[in-house]
Amino acid sequence: MVNTLSDFPADRFAIYAVCDCGQMPRPVAPARPKCCVSVLTFAANDYGADNTQAVTAIHYLCDRLTREYPVFDTSNFTVEKKEAVPLFPTFVWNMQLKRKDYEVINEKIRNKLKELTADKPALEPGKKWQTDQELHKLEEFQELTGLIYNATKDVLDFLKVVYDDFEITGCWANISAIRNGHIHHTHPNNYLSGVYYVQADKGANTISFDDPRPQTYIIKPAVTELSAENTRSAVITVEEGTLVMFPAWLQHSVQPNMSDRERISIAFNIMFTSFSEKMSKPQWQADLAFK
Repeated sequence: MVNTLSDFPADRFAIYAVCDCGQMPRPVAPARPKCCVSVLTFAANDYGADNTQAVTAIHYLCDRLTREYPVFDTSNFTVEKKEAVPLFPTFVWNMQLKRKDYEVINEKIRNKLKELTADKPALEPGKKWQTDQELHKLEEFQELTGLIYNATKDVLDFLKVVYDDFEITGCWANISAIRNGHIHHTHPNNYLSGVYYVQADKGANTISFDDPRPQTYIIKPAVTELSAENTRSAVITVEEGTLVMFPAWLQHSVQPNMSDRERISIAFNIMFTSFSEKMSKPQWQADLAFK
């Protein structure tokens, strides 16, 4: 075990001859001299990359250079101001309707979905249905469509976006049986996406979002507690009458339905009208057609 310089074998200790100073290198501000880098590099080559003794030696040298020969002594400095600057934040917008409003909207939606599924067998556990993607054009969805448009205007105003007009490029229902979830995904060729919850009992009342910065996964040390600043994913709790909106590129998922009833949600996409004619329509096939 290498604890002091004298613990290095004599034939290995000769590596210090490469330093101009001829002894334990003493860093000079603002950075350590090149000779110190040479020492550590030579030590690694001399011991061998896979030798545990070499690793111990390098750790010891780095620690001693840092503790006993600091570049700057900041122990007596007085800090006037500290702040953590949130650069490039990712927003998710969460809106909750009052009961008197969402009950009216949800009753119409449930009745229409019952009509669409009248000739279908009961959903088996782990399965789900998805309707056609043009629910926003149906009369029964006009209150919800108006809500989506108003919420979108609020989001675009918040982001200070300049636009001529926008439209809903797809709007569909997800009817999920118990134990059904939805894997990680995004909504390509759109600017915003969202979900409105018609039925979301406890055990089926969350949506998860992933950190969109993959480079943060390269080094992931242990933490004392999870927080918004150090977690890889964020979970938002929802209920009936909740409307959640987010950037369409933000990867998200839904945990399996662990409640006693089906989970019913209405998903939608938003795109600027000038882009939407060819690029933004959903690219998957529905299970339930209404035309």
